Order: sequence, then structure tokens, then C-alpha cells
Amino acid sequence: MEALKSITEKEIRDHLHITKPGHIQRMMDAIECLRNPTKEERETAEMKEEISQAFKHNLRSVNQKEHKFWKDLLHACLEPDLDAFGFEEILKGLFFLIVFGFLFVLQFLCMLVNRFTTLSHFIGRAPYRFRQSYRTSISFLLRHLDPDEEHLLTEARKFGNRVHLPDQA
Repeated sequence: MEALKSITEKEIRDHLHITKPGHIQRMMDAIECLRNPTKEERETAEMKEEISQAFKHNLRSVNQKEHKFWKDLLHACLEPDLDAFGFEEILKGLFFLIVFGFLFVLQFLCMLVNRFTTLSHFIGRAPYRFRQSYRTSISFLLRHLDPDEEHLLTEARKFGNRVHLPDQA
């Protein structure tokens, strides 16, 4: 760190082979931000170093019970086993499938009701009358109309209603 704090712009160009002025400026700004570690940071680093160099005991040879405890704890909490999906998970999945299936069937039934009501509205609006020949809006316009029928047709067009004309025999 101390070496970095004393590096110059010329050394950055020569040793690090950085030539762009923007990069050099950023490097110099970063070097200016370098600081000495605080007392707490130094103590923490020293403690980490002491811990890493400390003698490590083999727990199995020192305390069999504690070794077994930690081994069982690791096995129970960290190692995956075949009971990953326990009884509770199976019940949650089954409940989800039942609710989802119910909603799916309900949606299908509502769609059928909608289709049948649409069909009944369509049939109800058809210009066909029982035991009469089927007439579309074009068929009765193509035949010759009586003056009375023309009057009915004109009135219907005013109000946007359909008119059922009597059959011509």
C-alpha cells in the first residue's frame, strides 16, 4: 500500500503501461483516496492472522461427543436427503392441484353456459317463424312488395326494427 501511495504519474506510464490521460487521472485519483487502516482494522487483521496460524485440533480425537453432535447437525441441516419433499409438501401440492382443477372446471362450465346463452340469443334473433319459410333480410327485398308492405318496411327502417312480412302464396 505504501508503494502505491508514493507512485508518480511517470511510473504509471512506464511500469503499468497506461497511456490514456483519462485512465492516468483516474488512477491518480484512486491513489489519493488510499488511506492508512484504522486501529480497529489493524486489530482485526492481526486477529485474523493469529487465528489462521493457531494450532487446529482434530475434534474427533479431542471430544467424540461434540464431533458426533456437529456431524449429525450438518447431516440434518445441510445435506440433502430423500425427504426433501415431505408429507407437508405433498399435501400443499395436492391442495394446489385440487384448487387449480376446480377453477379450471368452473371456467370450462362458465364458458359452456356463455356459449349456450349466445346461441340462444342468436336463435332468438333469427327472422324465422315456426312453419313459415325462412326469409333473410335480402330475400324479402328482392320480391315485389305490396304498397301496404312497403309502408311497413319504411316504418321499420325509421325505427331500426325488423318487420315480419306475411308470406306470399
